Amino acid sequence: MPPVPPDEMPLEPQPVLWAWPIAEVDLGGAADCLAVEGEVAAEVGSRFALANQLTRFEQGGVAYHVVVRPVLPDEPGCPGPR
Repeated sequence: MPPVPPDEMPLEPQPVLWAWPIAEVDLGGAADCLAVEGEVAAEVGSRFALANQLTRFEQGGVAYHVVVRPVLPDEPGCPGPR
């Protein structure tokens, strides 16, 4: 297979900016960790089911890179739940 010329190379994936739809979660105030549960956790989960690694979220004119993971019971210093 011959090499692909540079002008025919696929474009690099670009980050996508989505508006943050969950008013109960202030991304600017979340810092390193924010615990959520119940309906808010379900809403966060459904939003992230549609996202990928390049998705960024905008809230209040600021773009955030948000990571979601479970918080273990022995992890101190995480405010919440909300």
